[in-house]
Amino acid sequence: MLPCLVFENTLCCDQEPGAFYGLPCRVRELFAELRGVTELYGMYITFTLSVMLVSDWQKECLLLTSSTAGANLVYSLPTSGGKTLVAEILMLQELLLRKKNVLFILPFVSIVQEKVRSLTTMGLELGFWVEEYAGSRGRIPPVKRRGCHSVLMATIEKAHSIVNSLIDNKSLADVGLVIVDELHMIGEGGSRGACLEILLTKLLVVSPQTRIIGMSATLANMSDLTRFLKAELYTSNFRPVQLVQYVKVGDHLYELFETTSRNRQPTDTPEELLYDQLVHKRTVHFQYNKQMLARDPDHLVGLVAETLLGYSVEDGGSDILPRSQRRFSCLVFCPTKVHCENTAKMLAELLPPSACFPSSLDKDSLESLVQRRSELLTELRVDSLADRDALNQERPTQWGTCCPVLEVTVPKGVAYHHGGLTQEERVALEEAYSEGTLSVLCCTSTLAAGVNLPARRVIIRKPYIGNNFLSGSQYKQMIGRAGRAGLDSAGESITILQPNDQTHFAKMIDSIPPICNPSVPVSGSHGLCTSSLLYEDGKGMRQLLLSLVGLQIATTMHDILSAAKRTLFAVQAECAGNDVTERVVRAELQALIGKDLLLLVSDDVISGPSPTKLSRGDILNLQFQATRLGRATVKGGLDTDQVGSLLSDLRLASRALNTSGPLHLLYLVAPPDVAEQIQVDWGVLYDRFSLLTPAESNIISFLGFPEGYLLWKATGHPIRKKLDERPLRRLYVALALSELWQTSTTVPIWRVAERYKVSRGSLQSLLSSAAALASSLAHALSSEYASDEQLWAFSHLLPEFANRLAYCVSSELLPLMELPGVKRASSSCIGLAATSAGQPNMTALGIP
Repeated sequence: MLPCLVFENTLCCDQEPGAFYGLPCRVRELFAELRGVTELYGMYITFTLSVMLVSDWQKECLLLTSSTAGANLVYSLPTSGGKTLVAEILMLQELLLRKKNVLFILPFVSIVQEKVRSLTTMGLELGFWVEEYAGSRGRIPPVKRRGCHSVLMATIEKAHSIVNSLIDNKSLADVGLVIVDELHMIGEGGSRGACLEILLTKLLVVSPQTRIIGMSATLANMSDLTRFLKAELYTSNFRPVQLVQYVKVGDHLYELFETTSRNRQPTDTPEELLYDQLVHKRTVHFQYNKQMLARDPDHLVGLVAETLLGYSVEDGGSDILPRSQRRFSCLVFCPTKVHCENTAKMLAELLPPSACFPSSLDKDSLESLVQRRSELLTELRVDSLADRDALNQERPTQWGTCCPVLEVTVPKGVAYHHGGLTQEERVALEEAYSEGTLSVLCCTSTLAAGVNLPARRVIIRKPYIGNNFLSGSQYKQMIGRAGRAGLDSAGESITILQPNDQTHFAKMIDSIPPICNPSVPVSGSHGLCTSSLLYEDGKGMRQLLLSLVGLQIATTMHDILSAAKRTLFAVQAECAGNDVTERVVRAELQALIGKDLLLLVSDDVISGPSPTKLSRGDILNLQFQATRLGRATVKGGLDTDQVGSLLSDLRLASRALNTSGPLHLLYLVAPPDVAEQIQVDWGVLYDRFSLLTPAESNIISFLGFPEGYLLWKATGHPIRKKLDERPLRRLYVALALSELWQTSTTVPIWRVAERYKVSRGSLQSLLSSAAALASSLAHALSSEYASDEQLWAFSHLLPEFANRLAYCVSSELLPLMELPGVKRASSSCIGLAATSAGQPNMTALGIP
């Protein structure tokens, strides 16, 4: 039990234990110093008196965690409601009071990195480690620190690897608390949702004393999550800033009032219910000429301009000067990446100068704004500029540029934000927006679920993600970005609807749980969170069952079924009165036996596949054992459906591995599932393949294709016998990666992406995926195949290869890349400086 949570506004010092929810007063001071705010989501910090008050809902939630004495907790609030603060207080209690490690699971790499940056200084002050597990960073299993404890900031996939390694080492009890941000992503479908469900299930089975805290969006079936986690539920509708929702139809703006209940009649349609919630506010009228109206029939430019000038919908978009010198910001959500870029370019070209360069700013402030935008463009070009010397000044004007759209939009304070950006570009643009250098971001839905970038106004230009209409939770996430605590008295969201969107929008609004009780089930499926274990014909269930057996969590049918019945899938099947868990488990166990990942053990004798034994009635005493391949799959975190072909490729390559360059190894670690999604330009493939040395070009024969096959494909020549072209797709990916690999003649990622007709962000993501697969294969081979006469060499080759691939630097620079904040360009410059000084090693740089 924690100390009493009644907080008194009195002076205190570090020697007073329990002054801040059982934590030292220094914690409270650090929240004030490091966050640099005097008001945050209902918290009021007075620096002179060192006083911090936490809002009522946060007190209630912390009190609930105290009174339940270690029970799991799921809490749900609107976006920007202050959920993270509660999680951080609970994290610090675990680290400093209970002396246990904390696993903090976040959905995206960018959020992990942001959280690591924000907590590192606090960790140094309070004596705990903040470790990053995202992309290629993070040691598996985690290093056990002497004298202090760690918070492991991890993506879902990395967190799964951490949990597996701790179970294998029988040290999972060292983790006292697991915090899951965006818990509702367990139901997003696909591998990520399944991975999160598998991870949490194993925690519940193996270490029930480890506490799980989940932060979730409001869902219609919150009770399913709480039953799954055996958790208490806390919900609230608190927002630090009022949110006003608007809908734009044609030239008319309507305010949307959320209902507090569902007092609907059986004959009411969603459209009728929506109309009852709409109140007309104004008719939109901006001074557009014909050309502007043709380019912007939705009046997006006008809606953005009035926001930047400091007006709200209530002001009616007057043409007078703004009343404040405060800079306002706007987020414009678009359905696709291309739509984002086109919208950003249109806004930059059509926004009035008074919106891009406010006349209310004095001369010095205006010059500073222009200078910061210029410096931002320079930062976006820095990777290309750093590589110019390596290119021997070849076409320097081309290498020193960034995206042409950003070159046009950034000087006007506008940019786009989507998955096509590189990690460095995203960070630079996010920081510029947070600092006010940029005023408008045109973004996809990933920003809504990603880093915290609030705005005075949020505009949903089209309520779609790709071709799919928004779900209720996606809509709530987007509009939740409206309103900046401490800056705005209110936030506005405007959803632009076309006539054919109105019915879909009405159904989506009707699916959102009433605000008075988010846990009450309602009609519709948009607000539901359902298990992802059966994605791709049960792959998630197969991965769970294999890890249960492979990690020796459960080896008998009885224990396997008991563990499987702890999943969200089993909970929801039972609630639906259709408990199919046992049947699904039998089917997937049989599939794993068929893939040579499991063996059936009978009377202490290992037998092969035995379909009859799994279909008969009395099977609870049957025992299973992971094969060598199965154990390697678990140790490496590999895909159960791909591991067989991946190791077959390695065995085949061991007969004639081409080490004259990195191409053959890059081919072997090119992720097959990702390569399938790449659109191959056969002309590019032929041209780039033709530039290979004779020693490397023989890979085409090794893959089983005649030498002229690529030429036939490039020229459109009819091919009588078409072969399986999946190896050529992986070769296309490997060629792109090889151009990033070459450290002596490095080509900027912008040029490589342009050449291979993929976005630079996708290429960077592909690089990370290949490095992750190489690392997974290295773990798998070193654990199970280190003495295999065909695969032993790969267990030695792949570890360093994975590291070099992750950073694309030489072996000598790898220690530098492990340091926080060091990027590829800066490491190259440091290494070059050391070499020029006659000390071409890391010892010269003070690195052992």
